[in-house]
Amino acid sequence: MPEFDTPHPVRLRVQLIAGQLTVNLTDTPVTTVAVDGKPADAVEQTRVELAGDELVIKGPRRSGFFRTDPELQIHVTAPAGSSLQADLQSADLVLTGHAADCHIRSGSGDMVIDTVRAELHLDAGSGYLRVGDLTGSGAVRSGSGDIKIGNVQGSLQCNTGSGDVQLGRVAGLTEVRSGSGDVVVESSSAELTVSTASGDQTVRKVSTGTLRLRSASGDVHVGVADGTATWLDITTVSGDVSSGLERSTQPQPDEDRVAAHVSTVSGDVQLTRA
Repeated sequence: MPEFDTPHPVRLRVQLIAGQLTVNLTDTPVTTVAVDGKPADAVEQTRVELAGDELVIKGPRRSGFFRTDPELQIHVTAPAGSSLQADLQSADLVLTGHAADCHIRSGSGDMVIDTVRAELHLDAGSGYLRVGDLTGSGAVRSGSGDIKIGNVQGSLQCNTGSGDVQLGRVAGLTEVRSGSGDVVVESSSAELTVSTASGDQTVRKVSTGTLRLRSASGDVHVGVADGTATWLDITTVSGDVSSGLERSTQPQPDEDRVAAHVSTVSGDVQLTRA
């Protein structure tokens, strides 16, 4: 198992066709790499090299030499705050700990990522994408896979064709676009823009900030925090609109307020207290 002295965070660059990449970022002065899988020749041909602060892990390319795609399990332990750049094709990714930058391209593999503090870029075809915390800026794109992000404290652009999107606490500038997938946001206190074609939109609780929600045929539901003044701009062509919000006076300058811009073609709009 290769082991390198790395007292500072490293930059990981990984190429893997199939299998799983597991990265554990923790309080350690060394970086270790373990490679297992099949066929045995593929394990032996996997390249692991450290140059400066850059660690390159490169599995063998697909070729006629292998009857099937090499399927490898690569386990990496590296200092917390390291960065990851990976081309995974159909391989899965599990990353625990705090990463600085994370740039991943995948065809059909699943990704589970703990925390990204700087830049997050995920580009996937059909895999499931899950991120615990994003404190920097993020751009996430998926063709048909579902996307789940726990906390957005920085900024996020999220695009999916048919996958569902679920966001936890949104505290930074966020934009979500989806074709037929549903979008659910647990809470928002910033500027949130959501656009869907046929997918439904649900913002369970908004306490302050601005909502811009647009849908063609999907329904829209917004829950506004108790006691929060709300300015509404609701338009729909043929959808129904219902509101459980009471009329209120002009809020004081130091009071929280919400501006909700909601537009649908045939989708219904429902506003409630949360």
